[in-house]
Amino acid sequence: MDSLGIVFPQYWLQENVDSSFSAHLSILKDFFGTPKPCVNVEGDGDWVTQLLSSADLDSQMAMFKMAMKSNSKGVLTPPFTVNPMTKLWQILGSNALLVHAFIEYFKVARMAMTIVLGSVEDERAFSTVGFIKGKLRNKLGEHLPLCVQMFTQKFYTLKNFPYTEAVQAWRANKHRYCMNLQ
Repeated sequence: MDSLGIVFPQYWLQENVDSSFSAHLSILKDFFGTPKPCVNVEGDGDWVTQLLSSADLDSQMAMFKMAMKSNSKGVLTPPFTVNPMTKLWQILGSNALLVHAFIEYFKVARMAMTIVLGSVEDERAFSTVGFIKGKLRNKLGEHLPLCVQMFTQKFYTLKNFPYTEAVQAWRANKHRYCMNLQ
């Protein structure tokens, strides 16, 4: 399921994205782009059609890559009024030409937004985070899922988190709250 990451804006800010994209696209084509035998009680040998067209993914790849590279950085800058992935696909979906230009990748995005990506993996990954355990974790309350998501998607690291922008956005908010987490 790591291959579904190609539709996330964070994916396109990595180094060597072109080589990893080729590998991830190949996995998606193998998994979703080939008919699968239907396993049923009768065992009559029915086949389930593929969800994605491998040929369309290949033909639409250049336009998709160009759109993702040019829009990903912009949606990952504050203010974060909407989830960056949602914001990115709203921008791309608002242009009918782009929707038509890489419709198969819109299908991949819908699948990535629909498939529940391992909450067990998220919880396991979050449990290993040594800097946030015990009381602090319990105090996160409703923000815990966001922290887990940001950690597992490598949304920010301690080095590249925009601290000044976050403080400015917090100060600009009319209803500010500060909590002593110690």
